[in-house]
Amino acid sequence: MEGGFNKALLMTAENGKEVITKIPLPQIVPPKYVTASEVATLDFVDRYTPIPVCKVLAWSSDASNPVGSEYIIMEKAQGKQLIESWGDMDLSRRFKLIQNLAQLESSLASLELPGYGSLYFRDMFDHGSRGPIDMDDTYCIGPYYHETWFPHFGNQNDAGPWDNLTDFSLSMANRGIWHVSNSKTLRACGPHYGSKDDHIQTLKSTQKIMPTLAEHPTLQRFSTPTLWHSDLHLGNIFVSDNDPTAIVSIIDWQYISIMPSFMQVQWPEFLSPPENYQVGVVKPELPANFYHMDEDEKEYAISQRDKAILSKRYGGR
Repeated sequence: MEGGFNKALLMTAENGKEVITKIPLPQIVPPKYVTASEVATLDFVDRYTPIPVCKVLAWSSDASNPVGSEYIIMEKAQGKQLIESWGDMDLSRRFKLIQNLAQLESSLASLELPGYGSLYFRDMFDHGSRGPIDMDDTYCIGPYYHETWFPHFGNQNDAGPWDNLTDFSLSMANRGIWHVSNSKTLRACGPHYGSKDDHIQTLKSTQKIMPTLAEHPTLQRFSTPTLWHSDLHLGNIFVSDNDPTAIVSIIDWQYISIMPSFMQVQWPEFLSPPENYQVGVVKPELPANFYHMDEDEKEYAISQRDKAILSKRYGGR
C-alpha cells in the first residue's frame, strides 16, 4: 500500500501473525524526528488514555540501520474501517458511534500538558540539549515538524518546543515569513489572496500584536496545550466486525502534535457541519419549500439536514 507520506507493507510471519511495516518516503517525511515522535505518541496515548491504538513492535528512526530506512513495525489494526460500515448504519447507530468517539477524544483533551510541540521519548535528547520540555522520566515535548515545512524548515530555532503562547505565535509567524520569502512556487489562493510582500507584511504585523493578544483572557482560555488527532476520517477509524458502533482502533498518528486547543479541537472530517449550519440549540429542519423541490433537490436537502444533525450530536451545539 502507498499513502501520501509512507509505504505500508502487510507482513505475515510463519505462525500466521500479520503485522504492518511503515516506511516513510524520504522525499516527503522529515528524517528522524517524525518517526520518533509517532512512536512516542502511540506509546503515550496507549498508556494514558483509553484510545485503542496499534502496539509498536519494533522501530528505528536511523536510516543508517541494516534495513536502510527508518521504519515502524506495528500490530495490524483489528476490525474493519468505518468507511465499510458507515453507509449502512442507521441514525441511532451513528449517534452511538459519535458518542463513543467523543468520549475517547475527551480523554485526550483532558490531559494536562506543559507546552506545545511534538511528543518524544525523553532519552532521544541529551539532558543538556536545548529545547525539550520534560513531562516525566519517559516522555518530553520536543521540536514540532510538519509535512508542509519539508524539505525546507527555515530557522531551526522556530521548530519549538514552546512553553507559552507568545513564543509559539512568534515562531509560527517567523516560519511563514521564511517560507514566503524562499518559496519559488508560492501562488496566491483564496481566501488569502495577495503578493508575497502582502503576506510578509501581514505576518510582521501579526508579530507586533501577538505578545499583547496572547495575554488576552479569552485566548488564554482556549490555548491550553492539547494533544489531538487532527486527521480523523472514515478510513482512520476501525470498528468491531460485530458492532460498528464499537471503536477498536484509531490509526495514522504521524504528525500528530500538541498545539493550542483553539487550533486542535475540530469536527472530524465526516462530521463537519454543512453549509449554512446554525450554531446553538437549533433543531436542523428541512427547508420551508421542501415539498416544492424536485427529487434531486429533496435528496440534497435531506442529506444536508442529516449532516447537520450528526454535527450537532458530535459538537453538542
